[in-house]
Amino acid sequence: MKLRETIDSGKIIGEIPPGSPVQALTGEVRVEPEPYAVLQDNGILKAGDVIFFLDYRGEGHINYHYGGKLNPELGIDPALVAYTTENCNANAARGGKDPCWLKKLRPDKTFLKEWWVKIRMANGKVGWALNTGQFENVDACG
Repeated sequence: MKLRETIDSGKIIGEIPPGSPVQALTGEVRVEPEPYAVLQDNGILKAGDVIFFLDYRGEGHINYHYGGKLNPELGIDPALVAYTTENCNANAARGGKDPCWLKKLRPDKTFLKEWWVKIRMANGKVGWALNTGQFENVDACG
């Protein structure tokens, strides 16, 4: 894996061999908000509103932006991914009253979702690597 001088730089300052121990110093998540239309009233969300999905946290939970706030209380089940038109069949199987009430507005577009990690290699060299799942022990449970 290549180690860059900065996230936005194309300058490669090192290569991390597979299995090499590294120390993560910090990280940066870069996302492009993905708009979803609300198709029916639900909690504080009203038909016609737009909610922006940011990044996936796990088990159907995402970070989202709505009403000028990050992750405000919506008065509904926080597993919003289950209510998208892409996932409504799975939600219907769980007995949801009307599972398909969030529709992706740009299904043709790929939205930016990147997790960059600032790393110190065993030789002391420090740089940035794009985390694509190749690291182990990357969260508080690791």
